[in-house]
Amino acid sequence: MLMGLFELCLISLLSPQEPNAAKPHATAAPATPVTVAAPVTVAAPSQEPRGAKLGATKQPEATTQDPPAARLLAAESAKDAADPAELLALALGEHAAIAARATWLLGHSNNKEHKARLPTILKSSPHAEARLQAMQTIRVLADVTDTPLAIQALDDADRRVRTVAAQLLGRLRRPGSVEPLLGLIHKSANAGGDEPATDVQAALLALTDIGAKEHLLRMATAIDDGIAKDTGEALAYAFQTLSPTLDPTEETTVLVAVLGHQQPLVRRYAITRLTELDNKTALSALEGRLANEGDALRPLVEVAISQLRNAGKAPSQDEVERAKANAKVLWARIKTWWNGLEPMQQGIVGGVPALLLIALILLRRAARRRAHAQDAQDAAAWVQPSDEYLDQQDEDYDEESEDEDYEDEDAEFDDEFEEEEEEGFDEHDGQPVYDTSGWDEAEDMDGDETADAHGDCPQDEHFR
Repeated sequence: MLMGLFELCLISLLSPQEPNAAKPHATAAPATPVTVAAPVTVAAPSQEPRGAKLGATKQPEATTQDPPAARLLAAESAKDAADPAELLALALGEHAAIAARATWLLGHSNNKEHKARLPTILKSSPHAEARLQAMQTIRVLADVTDTPLAIQALDDADRRVRTVAAQLLGRLRRPGSVEPLLGLIHKSANAGGDEPATDVQAALLALTDIGAKEHLLRMATAIDDGIAKDTGEALAYAFQTLSPTLDPTEETTVLVAVLGHQQPLVRRYAITRLTELDNKTALSALEGRLANEGDALRPLVEVAISQLRNAGKAPSQDEVERAKANAKVLWARIKTWWNGLEPMQQGIVGGVPALLLIALILLRRAARRRAHAQDAQDAAAWVQPSDEYLDQQDEDYDEESEDEDYEDEDAEFDDEFEEEEEEGFDEHDGQPVYDTSGWDEAEDMDGDETADAHGDCPQDEHFR
């Protein structure tokens, strides 16, 4: 009986709980939030999710609840199939790096719906990098319909965005963009700054490409009144390109107006161009500028004044005067060229003549030494005996040598004679003395016989 009651109690404890109880798989929330989210793969609508046939569960799609990095990763994995609204939301979000990357994805996509979101980013994105990416893509596309958008971008807070917008207007070459570009030059030039005014440079080049020749004076005045860094070359290029297209009288007026411009390159071009135009009305302006011009351009002004004064006159017949005038012009040009060189270049150019002078001095010294040595040789040659005298001396020497040979032979002969004399010669009268001691007996014996045989012989007296 008791066992039955115990079993009933156990059955009541093991019975199912109420539906509002906690789920078996529910876990407690972590104490700290998870910073790294797992990547979520977004499948294309027409594709079947991987693992459907194997019974795997389907991955959840990215929602607005996911972190921006995960949403950007999912959109980048989808490429052209990514949701344009999702990328636009990321481009307008709070994270600057994610916004710039999302804008880049929209600009480099082949989906037209993606690129259609770029104007919205350019107008509404709080991040300069995102706006710059959008403006660069719009500049590459260079659609005429984007002209109002580029004009609006000229008022952007970032200088880089304004620069790219001016470049786009230069490519489109729409006359309606002239006034906005002039306004950009005036505004940026007055703003100043330590960095190069790239937006002003781009605006000047854009106006040059458009051909706004009637606004040259406005460009120069806007820059002259403000402080725009590194804009002299762009303004000089605009004058060099557009001023020759003006009427000569109007061009002279514009060039005279910029003779006192703060940019040296602009003043140099104005002086040179006025000299080429050969207009007498510019002579007084150049003469007035001569007292205020710096050392770098004053010789150029002097040359211009000289040429304008002498223009139309018959060439001087006096060669001396012509030579003086040419020398003055040449000297002025040399001074202008010299003043335009850097200090290092001036040192190099100045050192070359000095080296040439030293080399010339050394060469002259060497030539003088050779001349002294030659003079010494010539003087020695004058006191030396002539060749005829030396030949005569050689002949006399040969004769003396023969005489000495003869004497040597006589001496040898005397030596031989002395030896023979020792043997049987006598020095008496130079005649040899023979031993005749035995000749008497022989004469007696032979004399008798001879006398008997031949009688008296006259030669016998000689031998007696």
